[in-house]
Amino acid sequence: MNYAIETYYADQLNAAVEHSHEGFERADLEHVETKREPQDARGEIESLLQRDLSRPVSQALSSMFSFVSHFETFSKLPASVFSTEKADTFLWGLLCLVIQLSLEVEEERAVVEVSNMLRPLGHKLELINVLQDQEAPIHQLEDAAVEIRMELLYHLTSVRVFLRSSGPTDLSRSETWDSLVQSFQITCHNVDDVIHRIERLASYAKQASHTDEFEKLRILLSLQQSNLDRDAKLPCIMLPRPKDALFYDRDGIIGRMDNYLEDNTEESFRSLALYGLGGVGKSHVALKYARGKTSDHDAVLWIHSETPASLSQSELILKRTNSSFSDIGVRLQLPGVEAQKHSENRAIVLNWLQGTRCRWLLVYDNAEDPNLLIDYWPPVASRGKAVITSRNHFLAFSPAETGIEVQPFDSDGGSKFILQLLQRDIATDVVSKELRSAKELSEKLDGHALAISQMTALIHRKLWSIATFLAMYEKNAQKIHHLPGYTSLDAVWQVSFEQLDLVNAAILGVLAYIMPDSIPIALFKPEEAALPESLSFCADEWSFSEALDNLIVTALVKRDDSVGVLSLHRLVQTQYRFFLDLRQRQQAFENAVNLLHEAFPQPNFAKTGQLYDQWAQCRLYSQHGLSLKDNFKKEMSGAGSLKADVKFCKLLKNFARYLLEQAAYEDLEDVVAVANSAFATLEVEAKDPTLEADIGTPAGLMWAHRGQFGRSEGILMKTYSVQCKLVRPDPSSHSRTELNLANVMTARGMYEEALNWQYKSIESARLAAQETLVAPRPGAVLCQNIGRTLVHLGRYQEAHVWLGYAVKEFRESQNGAMLA
Repeated sequence: MNYAIETYYADQLNAAVEHSHEGFERADLEHVETKREPQDARGEIESLLQRDLSRPVSQALSSMFSFVSHFETFSKLPASVFSTEKADTFLWGLLCLVIQLSLEVEEERAVVEVSNMLRPLGHKLELINVLQDQEAPIHQLEDAAVEIRMELLYHLTSVRVFLRSSGPTDLSRSETWDSLVQSFQITCHNVDDVIHRIERLASYAKQASHTDEFEKLRILLSLQQSNLDRDAKLPCIMLPRPKDALFYDRDGIIGRMDNYLEDNTEESFRSLALYGLGGVGKSHVALKYARGKTSDHDAVLWIHSETPASLSQSELILKRTNSSFSDIGVRLQLPGVEAQKHSENRAIVLNWLQGTRCRWLLVYDNAEDPNLLIDYWPPVASRGKAVITSRNHFLAFSPAETGIEVQPFDSDGGSKFILQLLQRDIATDVVSKELRSAKELSEKLDGHALAISQMTALIHRKLWSIATFLAMYEKNAQKIHHLPGYTSLDAVWQVSFEQLDLVNAAILGVLAYIMPDSIPIALFKPEEAALPESLSFCADEWSFSEALDNLIVTALVKRDDSVGVLSLHRLVQTQYRFFLDLRQRQQAFENAVNLLHEAFPQPNFAKTGQLYDQWAQCRLYSQHGLSLKDNFKKEMSGAGSLKADVKFCKLLKNFARYLLEQAAYEDLEDVVAVANSAFATLEVEAKDPTLEADIGTPAGLMWAHRGQFGRSEGILMKTYSVQCKLVRPDPSSHSRTELNLANVMTARGMYEEALNWQYKSIESARLAAQETLVAPRPGAVLCQNIGRTLVHLGRYQEAHVWLGYAVKEFRESQNGAMLA
C-alpha cells in the first residue's frame, strides 16, 4: 500500500471512529471505554446469560460468541503499517454496548434481531479470515481489513442509535425495524463486494505465480520451440482400461463435447467439465470421448484428480496427482524428467503443454477441489483440450470454460441398458417378458448407471431373472448394497456423507424421508414456528443457504431457483438412510415430521372444517407426506424401528382429511391404517382420545363416500363413543360427528334417525358457541341437510324455513357453488 493510499485509509478510519462517538450519552461512552478487548465482549455475554431469560433470548445471546471469535481473528489481520488499535478497541466497546442495549430495551425481539445481524456478519468475517491462506495479495488484504472495519463501525453505530431512539412498543412492530434492516443489507452488500474482490485477486495472483514459474522454467531449460515436439515421444496414449458396456446411450453428450471442443479454428485452449451425481457415468463418458480421439491426437492423457477428504488424504492425493504428471513426463520422455522429482516433473509437463504444437487432450478425472486442480491446469497460452469430470458443478465455470451435466438414464434408457448388460443371460424369447421387470428395476434405481451395472452383475452371478432379483431387492436392499465385491455403491457417497457438518446432515436427513422431487425450499422456512434445536438453522437464513450450497456443490442435492424447489436422486436418499444409525435416522424422521407438520394446512373447524380453500398449499406437500408415511411404514417393525410421536399422528390426520376431499381413497385408507398403528405405539400419557377419534373420522366418511354405509356408521359411532367418554367433552367435535352420522342415515333412507342426529348436532353447536362466547348459528350445510331431510319426510313448510336459512348463509359467505 503506497503512502498516499495508506494516509487516505488512516484518515477515513479515524473519521469513522470520531463520527461514531457523536451523540453518545455519558453512560454509554463510559461503557465503551471500559470494554476494549475480545474477553470483555465474551464476559459481557456470559454476564447477561446469568439472568433469567427466555429460551429465544438465551439462544440469541449464545450465538453472539461466534461473531466475537470471528472478529477476534479478523482483528489480527494486517491493516497496513498504521495502527488500527484505536478502531479495534472502540469496536469491541461498541459491540458490548449494543449487546447490552438490545437486552435493556425490554423487548426480546431486539436481542434476536441484533443476533440475526451479527451472525451473517460473523460468517463474512470468517471468509475473510480464510482468504489469508489463499495467496491473496497482502496489500489487498490490508485494504479489505480497513474497509470492513469501517463497515462494522457504521453498522454498530446505526444499531446503537436505533435502540436508543426506539421504545419497547415500537420495537415489537416489524415496520419499525425496516430502516435498520435496509441499512444492514447495504452493509452486507458492501462487505460481500470486498470479499468477492479479494477472492478474484487471489485467484489471479495464483495463476500469475504459475505463469512466472513456467517462464522461469522455460529459461532454465533453454528449450527451443522447434525441440519441444522433437524431444517428446509421440504418440502418447495414457488411458485406463475401457469398459465399453457402460458406454450405452451417451452419444448425445459425446456430440455436444465435440461441438464445443472441436470448434477451435484459432487453435486456442478449450476446456469443459462433465458434472453430475456420483456414479452417474461421468468418467465413462469422458473415457469414451478420449478413446475416440486417440487416432487424431498426438497425446491423450488421463489424470487422477480426486478431492482430499482430510489433510493426510490431501498429501496422499497430491502425491498421486504429482505422480500422474511424472508418469506423463516419463512416457513422453521429456528432457529433465527424473523419478521422484514430482514437482519439477509437473512444471516440465505443463511447460511442454504450453509450448508444443502437437494435438493433445487431458482428462482430469474426479476433480472436486478447484484449488487443488489449478496447480495442474495448463497455462492460458496453451493449445489443446481439457475435460474435467466432477460432482462440483462450479468447475464448469472455473477453471473450465463451460460444462455439461451428465444425467441418470430415464426409465426407458435405463431398462435398455439393463437388457444390454444381461443380453447373454436372457434368451431371445423371454426378452419381452423381462422388459417390464427391467423398466421397474430402472425406475427403482432411478437410472443410476453404477447401481444398474452392479445390480445386473449380481443378477448374472446368481443366474436370476430380473423379476426374481426385484422381489429379493424389495426385501433386502440394504444387504445387497453391502455385499462383498459390491461396495462401490456405498463408496460413491461415503466420503461426501462423512464430510457433512450438522446442518448439512440435518437438511439431507429431512430430504431422505420425503419425495425426492419438487421439494419446496419453503419447507425449510416455516413462519414463526417453535422448532426443536435440531432445526434451529431454519431461522438462520445464512446458515441454511451456506449448508444448502454445500449439498449442491457435492451433487447430493439439486436446486431449481426458477420454481423454488429442491430434488435429489432416489439412491442418495436410500444410501443416506443406510448410512445413518438408528438414533440419527430417528432424528432425521422427527425433523421431517416437524417441518411437514408446520407446512401442511390444518382444517379450520371454526369456518368450514374443510381444506378446499387451501388445496394449493396441500398439493405442494401431500406427496411428501405420503412418502414420509411409506418410509415410516417400512421401518416401523423390528428392533431398529422408528418411533412415532403425537405430531406425526396429527400430521397423518391432516393428510387424511385432504385425501378425503380429493377422493384419493386408497391412499387415505393406508394413511389411516398407519396413523392408527403409530397411535398405538405412543406412550400411555401421550394417547389423547380426541386425536384417536379425529384419526377415525376421515375413514368413516370415506366408507360412506364409497357406499359402504354400515361400515361407515360403525367407525363413526366408535368415534362418537370416544368423544362422549372424554372428561371434558368437546361439543364442537360432537356436532361434527353427529352431522356425519346424520348424513350416513340419510344415505341409508333412515330419515327420522337422520333428523334426530341433525338436531343433536345443532344442540352441540349451541353449547360450543356458549363456550366460545359466539352467537349460536347453525352452519349453512347443516341447515341445507335438515331441509332435505324434512323434504324426504314430507314436512315441506319446515323444510322451506331451513332451506331459507341455508340460502342466506351461502349468500353471506359468497359461496356461489353451494348456493347454486
